[in-house]
Amino acid sequence: MKIKGIEEVDVSLGNTKGYILKVPEVKLSFNSKTAIEVDAKISNSKDVAQFVRTLYRQGEIGLQEKFNVLFLNRRNKVIGYYKHSIGGHSAAIVDNKIIIAAAIKSLASSVILSHNHPGGSASPSREDIRITKELKSQLSEFKINVLDHIIITPNGDYYSFADENNLGLSGLNNNSNELQDLECIPILTREDEKELGIVDHYDELGKTGGRDAIYKMVNEKILSVIKGSKNLFWRKAWTDKEVDDGQEYSTADFGRSFSTGRLYSGINFWMVNLAFKVNNEGEKEYFLRKTKEAFWLTPKQIKDNGGRIKKGAKTEIIVYYIKHYSLFGKGISADYYWQIMKDCGKNPNDKRCDGLHAYSAMKYYRIINQKDISGIDFNKKAPKIKRIQPLNNDDKIKASELIIKLMPNAPKIKFGGANALYASNTDSVHIPKQGQFESINEFYGAIFHELIHSTGHKSRINREFGRKGTKEYAFEELIAELGASYLNAESGILFDNLKNSSAYIKSWNNKLIKEMEEDFTFFFKASSQGQKAANYILNIDDNGVPDFYNHLNIDNSKKSTQAKVISTKNNIDKIKKAKALKLKAKAIKLKLILTK
Repeated sequence: MKIKGIEEVDVSLGNTKGYILKVPEVKLSFNSKTAIEVDAKISNSKDVAQFVRTLYRQGEIGLQEKFNVLFLNRRNKVIGYYKHSIGGHSAAIVDNKIIIAAAIKSLASSVILSHNHPGGSASPSREDIRITKELKSQLSEFKINVLDHIIITPNGDYYSFADENNLGLSGLNNNSNELQDLECIPILTREDEKELGIVDHYDELGKTGGRDAIYKMVNEKILSVIKGSKNLFWRKAWTDKEVDDGQEYSTADFGRSFSTGRLYSGINFWMVNLAFKVNNEGEKEYFLRKTKEAFWLTPKQIKDNGGRIKKGAKTEIIVYYIKHYSLFGKGISADYYWQIMKDCGKNPNDKRCDGLHAYSAMKYYRIINQKDISGIDFNKKAPKIKRIQPLNNDDKIKASELIIKLMPNAPKIKFGGANALYASNTDSVHIPKQGQFESINEFYGAIFHELIHSTGHKSRINREFGRKGTKEYAFEELIAELGASYLNAESGILFDNLKNSSAYIKSWNNKLIKEMEEDFTFFFKASSQGQKAANYILNIDDNGVPDFYNHLNIDNSKKSTQAKVISTKNNIDKIKKAKALKLKAKAIKLKLILTK
């Protein structure tokens, strides 16, 4: 048997004499003539979708379906691609055996499946789900992972099975799964949407809508802030009199959900709390917004509680995920989905098991701050909140010390030397002595920054640090900056002017602009990873309460849902009075001793 590219060899079978069998040798070849330039390592679904598009000629994506497979090694480096089949306008034949054979022969550690939908819809069909599920199961027998299945369309959209958490695909690396990257984004159900009165915003995002459109919208807002600002907005909070009005910094001043009472987190923290004012030079200075009116509501919540929206009210957006559950293409409730999953665990042959489908879609809704609402008594209707508000510097220091002390699986902290850094090889944080810093705020700010870095260690969250000058390195630095700002928010410690020279700010802003213009998910995902790192350090419980709250003895007995704020002047007066009383007591005691 002659097969092009296959060599025949003579093989003697056992003790059989005089019998020769022609056995074809299967050869796998790598064709360098058709090689396509690609980054040594692809790290997300967007990279894959962009690469897959290069496998098509102009106009082909909208003409006929093609099924392609990417092979990767253990480091997620693409070692080759395989153009598996070409079909018609609505289908392409997939032969699992050939794909499995090619994956084994190429010594791949993982594969990424891909095909196109000429019709324009990126949503997977039942057949797409079946094929993915089969190949995932079959390849796992050979310890080969299916990292993702990407579906691309002629209009530039794509669908990622891993991003949408469909069929539990493993993703490109430990952090590539979208729901892991963005785990600080709330996940809502259809029932939650109805309660909040959420409607789709296709008028703003265009006909395609979806995740990428939301990424771009958020990215454009943050980019405009960075380009128009002369400061690092995450390091500035309420230092101007018009904003601060002499009041103490408090965690209670950040935006909270009226539904849950919880602080907004991840990218939503920045969407809600960013504000600006124009300085004397006519330049915008951005900062974290300080407000006594902490709660935010949807228009439906305002109406349901008898409130009215004031004229000129401004809205902000909250990004969330919606979970979709279906059985053979028909929508079902979350409870019914998990009941079937439970039944399938007991009886894998249940026909319903093959028809189950669950995935997540990114969406957003608009909210309005309570200061722009009339007719609602927030003291009575707002949720009760467990929180602490450090009221003076001693309390802030105490809170900072507890955050550091109570960090789970903490690295060693060594004081001394000239530089603040985290050494991953020894899993240790190195900080100059307190006296080497201009202020106590700088000292704790530096510790928080390096502790955020330490959460990337493989024994904790396990992030990729990257070498200096790489995108991964810049990403990790932004995670540390934003993560430290979350810790500052909890403790009440401000950055002050740590490294805030004009050259440093310009350098940071230029780096951010470059990365965000190249990757519209850069800041979005860094803010979520920074929040994830801060939550790890704070050891947040199921109710969103940090562990140090339980150890910080500050009197917050006043029963009010509003922020408990005491002005700096009043606080200083109290301290002076307390000291005066102590001195008076000492004088009385001394007089009694002398009398005796």
